[in-house]
Amino acid sequence: MALTVLDCLNAARFLLNDVSALKYTNAKLLPAFRDAYQELEDEMIDTGHPMHMERAAPQTIPALALVLTTIPTNMIEPIDLEERAVASTFDYTPMKRRMWEPNIQQGETLQFWVWREGAVVFLGATIQREVRLYYHRMLAAIVNETSNVEVVNAKNFLSSRTAALAAFVISQDSERASALAQRAGAALYKLTGTQIKNRQSLPTRRRPYRAFRRFS
Repeated sequence: MALTVLDCLNAARFLLNDVSALKYTNAKLLPAFRDAYQELEDEMIDTGHPMHMERAAPQTIPALALVLTTIPTNMIEPIDLEERAVASTFDYTPMKRRMWEPNIQQGETLQFWVWREGAVVFLGATIQREVRLYYHRMLAAIVNETSNVEVVNAKNFLSSRTAALAAFVISQDSERASALAQRAGAALYKLTGTQIKNRQSLPTRRRPYRAFRRFS
């Protein structure tokens, strides 16, 4: 069964000693949850979590075109691009990422790509090319307590972090907030550590354990 926001809010209320939701209602906890979810998304991006990896549908790049025609609306940044002849049945050929377009003449393949100012930039090819984009995407927006949580095994972190934020902002209880923040930090460390261990063959950028602010 998919993890929902409500599952995390109920767990947060347990940590706040309010399982009956007399004080910490869904409406009060949702802003804190969204903040915690954003922190989790930032961490997942930083560690290269595969949940953020998407492959776009192939698109045709016109001859001499210098930019990727369509950028996915949920894209954070590109990972890789590959190309082949239009209508080809052969495998795609990986393209090379550069900081700047190389100073060479255009040919029948694109070969290179550059990520600059929110656009995928090409040197351009003399004929049409079919391109496929791999990219990091944003998590789906949290609408309400029925929304699904896209990150697997994130309940402990999200409930602890939500509870910490609520204790600090709503109850102004910095002592409890700090204890819950430490619990959230430990949960996040375990979550990202497990993910990285399962993907040791993939390149990642790992940050050391970081405690969340202590609210003091």
